[in-house]
Amino acid sequence: MNQRHDEEIHLEKSIAQRKLQEAVQEAQLQSEKIRLESINQVIRERDAICEEKLAAQKTLYNRLLEEQARRLRAEQALQANESLMSIEHIDMAEVKGRLARVEYEHRELKQLIIDLRSDLSTIFTEQPKYKSTINIPNFVVRP
Repeated sequence: MNQRHDEEIHLEKSIAQRKLQEAVQEAQLQSEKIRLESINQVIRERDAICEEKLAAQKTLYNRLLEEQARRLRAEQALQANESLMSIEHIDMAEVKGRLARVEYEHRELKQLIIDLRSDLSTIFTEQPKYKSTINIPNFVVRP
């Protein structure tokens, strides 16, 4: 009778240990799943930020390219018209103003490209560090 009681206790302990191990494994799996979801969320947020910055840079870049194209067309028209008309009819101040504005925007574009490269390199070099933690409730194994 005593031996049977000991076997039942041993069996109950084995079952309790197995359940504990299963609970620990499940908690570890859930923790890893949450950690991976967090990492993916951070990556999605960074991608969205990069896409927004890139779209803004692209818009500015296109605007500056259009302004440069206008400037070049104006310079070509000026050169073509110099031979046909006197320089008095051309507003040189306006042409110089446009040229100065295009050069300023060109410098802005260069700086924005440098900033974007810096932002992207920072994003790729600074990876988030995560620590896995598992909260396991206290399991009491009763003899």
